[in-house]
Amino acid sequence: MKKIMFFALLVIGFAFSQTTVNPDISAIGDLIIDQDGGISSSGVELAIQGYVNPFARADVFLHKHADHEAIHLEEAVISLERGLPFNLGMRFGKFRPDIGKINKEHAHTLFFIEAPKSMQDMLGDEMWGTLGVESNWLLPLSWYSKLSAGYFTKAMGTAHSHDEEEDPDEHSEETATAISARLSHFFDLNDVTHLEIGSGYYRDIENSESHLHHVFEMDFKFKWRPDTYRSITWQGEIFRKSPIDNPDNKSKLAGYSWMNYQFNKRWNIGVITDCIYFFNIEEEKHQSVGAFFGFSPAEESSVFRLTVSQENHGGETNLNILGQIIWALGPHKPHQF
Repeated sequence: MKKIMFFALLVIGFAFSQTTVNPDISAIGDLIIDQDGGISSSGVELAIQGYVNPFARADVFLHKHADHEAIHLEEAVISLERGLPFNLGMRFGKFRPDIGKINKEHAHTLFFIEAPKSMQDMLGDEMWGTLGVESNWLLPLSWYSKLSAGYFTKAMGTAHSHDEEEDPDEHSEETATAISARLSHFFDLNDVTHLEIGSGYYRDIENSESHLHHVFEMDFKFKWRPDTYRSITWQGEIFRKSPIDNPDNKSKLAGYSWMNYQFNKRWNIGVITDCIYFFNIEEEKHQSVGAFFGFSPAEESSVFRLTVSQENHGGETNLNILGQIIWALGPHKPHQF
């Protein structure tokens, strides 16, 4: 199945590639310091992006972790954005499916340093990226409304593997396929305020690693933006994951909410909370609340971030303090303006 997907991506690329325009190339790296003085890094991300013709664009993201591991292909996707009938769009390749809000966002574009633990638990430490095909349809409504649906070759929450010595045929008997769908609506409340709400569904089709699950999710994003560099953004989402046809209802609920105030081009401040609850499962719930700060000294090419959070897991409380420096070369910047 993966070979068929890659072959389809290659054919589509040749069929639609008719441009000689050079793509945008960017590199983004970071350095993270914790409260104990420990220093780490998520590595370097290389982004290669551009339109292959007026109807399609290609996005490739490569990630080299800060250790001996090999370069990881994070995304390699061709998106057909226009030209198809009935306002249809398509994506082919390896990419982050349209489920919820945060799954499609790369870590350096977040206002805080790490994705909420609730979303890491549901989607995976590096979010859910997989090989697949996804279609989207702009519904014929008086407001912006989009329906997306896709078929994928890796289950949600499956751990990434960066082991350069791993034999790709070693786990050939392991299978995992899934489908997902999402309906989102975008409303302009006035000239400077808008609201986006969405709901989605995910289902395992085949998974040799564990029991089959399905997931229901709801999300929202509210934004007030009177000019380019001032805004108030409030975003949240909640996932419920349950085994399929399980009479004991052994499910879990995970969600987060954050609010950010960008009061000029350089400074932002915000708060975040997230939680994980378990139903009929002997697991301790996880809760956290925190604050985050950001400062961009010049030209949006570097960002200093600070996150302070208090976590409670199984009655044990921990205070976490993280600082981060992000730098960027090229047009792919670590911001959300």
